[in-house]
Amino acid sequence: MGTLLTGPTAPTCSPKISCGTSTRNQLSGDYRGREAVYRLLGRLKELTDKTFHLDVHSVLAHDGHTVALVFGTAGRGGRTNNDAVAHVFHLRGAA
Repeated sequence: MGTLLTGPTAPTCSPKISCGTSTRNQLSGDYRGREAVYRLLGRLKELTDKTFHLDVHSVLAHDGHTVALVFGTAGRGGRTNNDAVAHVFHLRGAA
């Protein structure tokens, strides 16, 4: 099956993909391009001792905009963090 980085979804990500984080930590910043976003996801796995996981609750889409309601979990140093998050996507040039 693979992962986002190596699985069946990897080739479907646009080379122009971008991702921005609004946090204030070592992962903060804007990531532009497929390789940069993949590096961010790899870094998330590394920093969380490979416990980083997202469960998609719902996906809403309309007119080039998509929102995914997601429940995320991650652990590090014996501590676990659980968050409910909304991921917002702006789709351009999608068929």
